[in-house]
Order: sequence, then C-alpha cells, then structure tokens
Amino acid sequence: MARRRLLLLLKPLDVYPSLETSVQTTTTSSANRQKVAELSEEFDATRSTGYLCAATADNFEQILNDILENRSEPCELARMAVSVNSNLISTSALNDILLAHPCPATVSRFSLRTKKDGEPLSSLLHCRSSGLRVSTAAGSTAAIHSAGGFTMPILSKELQYMVREPISAEATSELMSGLVKSSETMEVSWFCREGVLYIDGSHVVHSIQLGDTIQLSPRAPLLKVYLSPDLLSRNQQANI
Repeated sequence: MARRRLLLLLKPLDVYPSLETSVQTTTTSSANRQKVAELSEEFDATRSTGYLCAATADNFEQILNDILENRSEPCELARMAVSVNSNLISTSALNDILLAHPCPATVSRFSLRTKKDGEPLSSLLHCRSSGLRVSTAAGSTAAIHSAGGFTMPILSKELQYMVREPISAEATSELMSGLVKSSETMEVSWFCREGVLYIDGSHVVHSIQLGDTIQLSPRAPLLKVYLSPDLLSRNQQANI
C-alpha cells in the first residue's frame, strides 16, 4: 500500500494510533458488547452516533479490501481555519468551534461580519449572547443542529454559524445565523475582558481577550476520509 495518510472512520471502540491508517471500530458481536460493558467506567463507548463511519462490523473486511486494492477513493471534507489576530492556530476544526466567555452565566459581547478578499460583504452585527458557534459540514449534525441549525451536505465547503441565545436589540436579525461560503471569511471582534475558543470540543482550547480579532474560514487543508455509500448518496440527493 502506498504510504499516504488515510483516515477511515468507523464506529468507535478501539483506536490503533500506531497504524499509518487510523482505524476506529465498533463491532456488534456479544464479545464486544461485553467489552463495552466492562470498560463503561472508563469511557462511554455509546457516545458517538458514528455519522462518518465508513463501515460496520459486517462489511469492514470488504471496505478495507476495496481501499487496499484501490477500488475506493477517499472524499475530501472541509475543515475550518482559525486565526487570532491574523495568527493561524495550528489545529484546524473538523466539526465546529465555540467562542464564548469562560463563565457560562456571563454574557459574551462581540461583533461579526463576513468578508471576501478583505472587503466587507455584510454589515457589522453587534451581539450580546451566550457566544458563537461555527460548524463545518461534518459538524452540522452535532451541537449546531441541536440548537436549530440544519444538516449540510457532507461534501459542502461552506461553514454554518449561529449566535447562541442572542439578547441584543438585533436578536431578530437574519444575520444571527447563516453560511460562510468557501471564498469568504468570518471576522469576529471580541469585547469581553476574557474569552475562550474551543475547537472540536473541550480538549483544544485557546484563551482570547478584549480587543482580539478571530478569523474563521473553510480554507484549511482538506481531510481525506472514506465515507459510506449511504452517506454519499444522501449528499448527492441534497445537491439535486
């Protein structure tokens, strides 16, 4: 097999980080169900919905053979590039980012607008809210969907954003949620003394402060992923 980085997302249970092809799997056998039960005190093996899973225990061998024999090609998923004060953060978001005050009971104050080639595309929106969430297509089935967003076609190269629980006078503005196209950038100015930028959950965290500017765009390096035929079929139907 040619030495290239592959990401094969399967129903999560066991992770093999030493393999060049990262494989995460969950099987449905009674032995593995017992293993899940035994490890339930250490982690929650049922917490993932497996949205990006390429295979199940039943067809894993066939899917893997197709990859090894070059009968299957990976898709390219958009990731989000995140910069603070024009300094690019090394971690690209596969799913989403959350920008908020570190205390959930404190109001987040910020303004946002979209730009293209450095020129404003939208009017400046001033927000007082619980924060801002921005997702990729891969992350659009998660938190932003639970908050009222919509599921995007998995191969979309756009970002979806939503101001969380807005309380400002402009709370009814149509700009409180929307899309950032592949050629555009969202620019956010932060007006609280402190803030936190979460990337793909709570493990990657960056502190921000009063006066910082955060730039978000869908132009991070694409991630090659093997997806299930069913998910790709739904993506094609969504584009019709």
